[in-house]
Amino acid sequence: MPQDSIVARFVGDNHVATCNTSDGSKPRWYVGRPGEAKASIRGGTGGSPVQDAVWRGSGNGLQIVISNIGKKDRGEYCCRLSDVKRASEKCFELTVKEPIEFLDTPTEQVATEGLPYVIKCEVTGDPTPEIQWKVRGQLWKGVQGGRFDQIADGLSITRVSVSDQGFYECAAIQMSEQVTGQQTRNISLRVRHKPTFLAATTSSPVYGYLTGEVNLTCAVTADPPATISWYPERDRQQMVEPLASRVINEENRSTLRVKLSNITVFGKYTCIARNQLGNVTRIIQLQQGLKPNPPRVVVLTSASATTAQLDVSSPVVGPKVQHSTQKSGSNTGGSSSAGGASSSGGNSSSKSNGANDTLGYRVRLTRITNGTSYSFEQECEPAPCRLYNLTPGSNYTMRIATKGRAGLSDWVNGPMFQTAMGAASALAPNLVAVALLLVAALAGTPLGAARS
Repeated sequence: MPQDSIVARFVGDNHVATCNTSDGSKPRWYVGRPGEAKASIRGGTGGSPVQDAVWRGSGNGLQIVISNIGKKDRGEYCCRLSDVKRASEKCFELTVKEPIEFLDTPTEQVATEGLPYVIKCEVTGDPTPEIQWKVRGQLWKGVQGGRFDQIADGLSITRVSVSDQGFYECAAIQMSEQVTGQQTRNISLRVRHKPTFLAATTSSPVYGYLTGEVNLTCAVTADPPATISWYPERDRQQMVEPLASRVINEENRSTLRVKLSNITVFGKYTCIARNQLGNVTRIIQLQQGLKPNPPRVVVLTSASATTAQLDVSSPVVGPKVQHSTQKSGSNTGGSSSAGGASSSGGNSSSKSNGANDTLGYRVRLTRITNGTSYSFEQECEPAPCRLYNLTPGSNYTMRIATKGRAGLSDWVNGPMFQTAMGAASALAPNLVAVALLLVAALAGTPLGAARS
């Protein structure tokens, strides 16, 4: 055994052959190797005796074990009875194949946007492997006239784009009558590219009110990471850390926090993102608006184990246009910010200067557990204002501010409430606390004037 006349094994494999006779007599194994004298031994007396054959007995035959097969083990193996009167033999030929091996095939490769590149996948083996590619999880079948082309040592891209970044799979497949095999190599392609602005970058215009603060943000994707610089319109010099502003830099992101102390800070601000491959520029128009009025009435209409809903009456809308004649002391107490979020919402025209455009509300919730308070903030739509991810069976206090195009109003106190212990269950409105902020109007001052 085996009965095959040709046995194929890969380098490093093992093979066991057993020879038995019908009458239990003891045969011998012989081997003849290519290039050696008397290599061909079938039907003859050539070959060299196999010294490490083991006789297992008349019932189990004569066994040879070829372990860790190499090229040197190729050849013809014959089990032969040497008795001339009844000479007999059984032979097989051992062929040694080479398994798939990846050569110049790094698992992480780097290309540059706009330039040609070959995703390397060099494979050897016997029989010669066939290569199949998967591009970002999809089998690549080759498209005539496309940017990709399969060549001998990889997958060629004529002009690399950022969209080519991702994962590729190079699959090597061996198929023959004797052996089959398959190996895959996963390759991560990184594309170096010039900066490109993300949607998180502040849109123009951005509104702010005197005595407040505003955040202008430039966020890009870039490889290698970009350096982001800010240039105000008034002096065209790069803004580093002037007294009225602060630059907060992170990787591929920069935020310019401007204190709106006087009207001279309004105007155009330019951010430029640069790396070795190029740069991009964006101009943000900072315009003067009005500080939003705080909510008038806040009613808790329902609460469950993890959610709550507020009915918030919008503040009284003041004049729609606020020009630079506004006195810096007209709005006191606290500061607010207008970043990318507050600059992109709302449907008001730019002529309104962002005066009292209610985009929603910001709610600051405080939960007390075992004497320790936990505070966090959520933003909600104008109607209804829904709060999420609350802790079941907990007491909450809240403060709430109007979110407008020019930033946040003063914070005011909202109702206290308790979430349900288990599954969501709505609470009747008459069982929840109601904060009537109009009481403040009787005193002639806004309730909860900024104290954060």
